[in-house]
Amino acid sequence: MLLWKQVLVDRERSQLWLGGYCFNTDNRYPLWLGGYCFNTDNRYPLWLGGYCFNTDNRYPLGLGEYCFNTDNRYPLGLGGYCFNTDNRYPLGLGGYCFNTDNRYPLWLGGYCFNTDNRYPLWLGGYCFNTDNRYPLWLGGYCFNTDNRYPLGLGGYCFNTDNRYPLGLGGYCFNTDNRYPLGLGGYCFNTDNRYPLGLGGYCFNTDNRYPLGLGGYCFNTDNRYPLGLGGYCFNTDNRYPLGLGGYCFNTDNQA
Repeated sequence: MLLWKQVLVDRERSQLWLGGYCFNTDNRYPLWLGGYCFNTDNRYPLWLGGYCFNTDNRYPLGLGEYCFNTDNRYPLGLGGYCFNTDNRYPLGLGGYCFNTDNRYPLWLGGYCFNTDNRYPLWLGGYCFNTDNRYPLWLGGYCFNTDNRYPLGLGGYCFNTDNRYPLGLGGYCFNTDNRYPLGLGGYCFNTDNRYPLGLGGYCFNTDNRYPLGLGGYCFNTDNRYPLGLGGYCFNTDNRYPLGLGGYCFNTDNQA
């Protein structure tokens, strides 16, 4: 009886099907069809020759398997991978990737990346960094620690301080300057603002500069309006350029 109990214990510890193995004290590695693998914290069903792995990371290699780490859950399909302690890199259809702070859904062979930046290369994928969210379409990129450069249709890019939609009527900003590209967009640098669009506005550090019909434009020393009835000013004199304009010097008023 004692011997039979020992056989049952041994069988419970190491069950073998179709040449598969279920293994050590911490991890189990089934190599068969319909086998299951459990570690101390999570459960890992695996099919078609999949593997279930170490104490921190799980790497399923099969169809429709699931992978879990200590903090996040990573469903993966069609040969997907679920990865290291900081980053997750799914390679498959409908896979999801999560890091410690953000969630990264990826499609059609997309990648979800390093600790600071995420670079999706696919259709309809999303990329998030620790502070901002970057949805990108049609081969867009979401980028480095300071600036983001979307390359696609209707994509959005955000840096640490500003938000940057790019498209019709979109806005683009870097850490110091804002550069819109579209209809009705706005553009600003550290001293002056230069709008590029219909009905846009431009501002410098001291003055406000609308550009359009009847708009005003100023730089740090001189002001040059571009429109009907606009005004232009330099450091000493004022020179209006428009219909019914006036010109002033330091002593006299014209």
